[in-house]
Amino acid sequence: MTIKATQKNSTEMIYRLPKLEEFLVLGFSAREGDSAAIREVASLPSEKLEEILGAWLQVAREINPEAGLFYLGTCHRIEIYSFGIEADFLQKLWHGQTGVPSEKLRMHQGEKAYEHLLRVATSLESEVLGETQITGQVREASERARKSGMLKGPLDRCLQNALRSVKKIRSKTRLGEGVVSVAHVAVDGLEDVFDSLDGKKALVVGAGSMAVQALERLQRRGVSQITWINRSPEKLKEHRLADSSIIENFSRLHHLVWEHSIVVMATSSSLPLLKREELKKTKPKKEALKAPRVVLDLGLPRNVEEQIHGFMGFYLRNVDEFSNRVQAATEERKKHLRDAEALLSSELSEFLELWQSWGRGPLISQLVQNLEILRKSQIHHLNLENNPEIEYLTRNIYAKLLHRLLDEIDCLDEANSTLVLETLLRAWRQPDRWPEKSPPLLLKLQRDLQQELQQSLARLKHR
Repeated sequence: MTIKATQKNSTEMIYRLPKLEEFLVLGFSAREGDSAAIREVASLPSEKLEEILGAWLQVAREINPEAGLFYLGTCHRIEIYSFGIEADFLQKLWHGQTGVPSEKLRMHQGEKAYEHLLRVATSLESEVLGETQITGQVREASERARKSGMLKGPLDRCLQNALRSVKKIRSKTRLGEGVVSVAHVAVDGLEDVFDSLDGKKALVVGAGSMAVQALERLQRRGVSQITWINRSPEKLKEHRLADSSIIENFSRLHHLVWEHSIVVMATSSSLPLLKREELKKTKPKKEALKAPRVVLDLGLPRNVEEQIHGFMGFYLRNVDEFSNRVQAATEERKKHLRDAEALLSSELSEFLELWQSWGRGPLISQLVQNLEILRKSQIHHLNLENNPEIEYLTRNIYAKLLHRLLDEIDCLDEANSTLVLETLLRAWRQPDRWPEKSPPLLLKLQRDLQQELQQSLARLKHR
């Protein structure tokens, strides 16, 4: 399995300009109609994430040292953002790791990939328009990738610039006013089953942001008692909400479920934690415990076996069942959507200009270096070293010629300006040997440069 790469010699690879088309997003999302089942299959286990992605990158960087990627896994989307890696390579690896059908992966590329990143991080692609949780999730995912060495060069710059744009869009719009998260919507939907949450007992499983938001919402809605459990209890004991909750042992999960009317499952476990057979084993004998119980499964992969729905009065809801409620919750925010879309479009245009400058910078720097080599070689050829007047004259000539050249390049689009710069670099890499098949305009420029320099040096020499 290999990544396609343009065959170039080692010298030319130094001057390779990254193309925006190398920026890819592959994945699945609820907003685009991908079910929880397929997102569950596609998700990578959090405990092995660094190991899996590191192995992928090791192969990718043998072809392109600037290759980078990061993984974004939320309750509504599973995506991989990459730069400098072929889409076929990632698709085959993802399929090999999880069994997810590679042909079902949705892909965004180049400018569309960057726009998708902006839309995701600003919540314009979220089930709850304007929710703030996704911005934090993107930032956390990129930070993890950066710390583990998975972000490099172009991808890192794209991410950092996107997060700055997201901050600007949120600060200048009212998109997030009164925002609710998926956890809020899920808890509020409990009123369909219970007339009131006053006096009800709730069990929250997990220590992540989704679990915390659900816990806070339950407190605001008047739940009388909240029990909180997690595989790592020390995470809960150190949390600011620990004092207002009962911290229990995770091993008692199935016993605790029977003791609570509301159960919120929000962990990153790759396997179901709440199982029907285990509930059967721990079922109390009291008939009064047949009262309705609602289980909110906010995890992806799902934390609860589907067979629990309907068992002994249990009512199961997962993240895909909140779409109608989410739609109602976002109507107010849609009024501010036009402002957010306009700002996003402006930020995208600014990024494209910035990208062009990122690409030109190293090329122009190398161009100047090559011209300096050419200048010095001509001075050496005419035995005119160590002459301050000649040093000043030759530098002035090259500065004027280069200034005019760059002014013309600035009038070109990205593709043509890059082509001109890369062509000049190839031509000027060796100052005394010009390519035999150089374009006519390039040959004329070369002759003009050398002729003007030699004439000026000759005049100075015979003063």
